[in-house]
Amino acid sequence: MLRWLKKCYIGEGIKDIDKLRTDISHVPDHKLKTAMADIYLVTLSDHPDHMMEIIPGIMFFQAFFSDICPMIIGAARGKKAAMTLVQNIITDMYKKTGGFDIEKFIESRR
Repeated sequence: MLRWLKKCYIGEGIKDIDKLRTDISHVPDHKLKTAMADIYLVTLSDHPDHMMEIIPGIMFFQAFFSDICPMIIGAARGKKAAMTLVQNIITDMYKKTGGFDIEKFIESRR
């Protein structure tokens, strides 16, 4: 089951985050495959040296992926928009906390 941050960051090209959450939760609906081709999700990272990961929405067509996906904290349309979204999250985190503890920052946004 996918875990989403309630106050999810929304990047360029995403108009309705609730619809996106619903669409991704109903994968593998192959009618959505084309719609997800340019969607990128920002998640917390499981790797100890990384803060976040950018994951293509198309990955959610692999049934097991939803079970292992870390918390989703943002979404954008297009890889460049997703990279900009990560930059915005890091900037926001630093402005609000003065540091780079992503787990603590995300906890404060719940």
